[in-house]
Amino acid sequence: MASPDLEIEVEVSPAAAQAGKPPPAGPAGTPFAAAAAQLPADFHGISLKGVDPLLATAIPPPAAFKSSPHYPLIFTQNPFAAGQVSLGEAAPNENLPWINTRAYETENDMGRCKIEIHVRGVKSSQAEKFRGKKRFVHTAIQARLTRPVVAGDLCLGQELFNEAAVPVFFMNPVLASCQLINVARAGEEPGLWDAKEDVRLMLPDAVDAKGAPLSSEARRKWCDVPANIEGAVFSPGLVYTFHFWQHYADFGKYRLNLGFLNLDLAPLLHRSPLQLTCKDVGSGSYAFSLLVWHERALYGRINAAGDAAGGDDDATAAADQAARLLRGSGSLTSRLLSGLSGVLGSGRQGSK
Repeated sequence: MASPDLEIEVEVSPAAAQAGKPPPAGPAGTPFAAAAAQLPADFHGISLKGVDPLLATAIPPPAAFKSSPHYPLIFTQNPFAAGQVSLGEAAPNENLPWINTRAYETENDMGRCKIEIHVRGVKSSQAEKFRGKKRFVHTAIQARLTRPVVAGDLCLGQELFNEAAVPVFFMNPVLASCQLINVARAGEEPGLWDAKEDVRLMLPDAVDAKGAPLSSEARRKWCDVPANIEGAVFSPGLVYTFHFWQHYADFGKYRLNLGFLNLDLAPLLHRSPLQLTCKDVGSGSYAFSLLVWHERALYGRINAAGDAAGGDDDATAAADQAARLLRGSGSLTSRLLSGLSGVLGSGRQGSK
């Protein structure tokens, strides 16, 4: 058992004071609200106790995992992201086929985004995207907005939809977390994978002594100071290219590896999916949001180590045990939760 005196030193963005608070129950007008109202208490053989009904509409059935091109994962739309339009996918629990293969476009009231996502360790992974790199997930985004968004309000993060054993949720500003940001005039934007670090059109003072663009690391630190981005906005007429990657959360194994601590996320999150989300926290609108479901986390299938996982009762017991362990560790819990938010959201994860 971890010692209660263990100190977890993690750099957390000061601009991330607006942690990703749990969203309210889905509004009646969302596309999936009618389906949520008809859900049985026993859903695909699992209990929905503590699961938001709107979120439950996106839970894939057990058989869908075996045929998933991304096994053991399934990627779905986020039913809370009302108005998200993406290549005609309509069913709330429909698997998105383009992950690891190509870019796709989504459009809503915030504007239009082109997104390409690569995830390591699943059936559809492309080995060349990760060769020589430690990262588990790499997301590339190119966005053109239809309205201004306050600079500190456009965030990446993880929201909490269910009654998780350990409530991990956070939202961190893209300016302080993305490993690469390029701002260009419309018609002069680079290719999605050709972009170079340069935010001068948005933040003219984010330059070095010679007037050249700050490095990625220097820009993240600079944007971590709220005064440096005060009054700045993401504006229509410019094209923004963002790249974000991380090497802590292994989506394929559904584990979080902090080096000194390796956690199984399945019992801790109580069937909450991991997320790939970009959100304007000021208005509550989503630029895009996808949910990442793991077979073992939902249905207790064989885990990556080959050990037989239990069913619904065992999963609940494991979650209770994990919660008791962390709650019993006193101040360790608050430091651990802060650490999880920091490593997943702060962007200080190196160049790999």
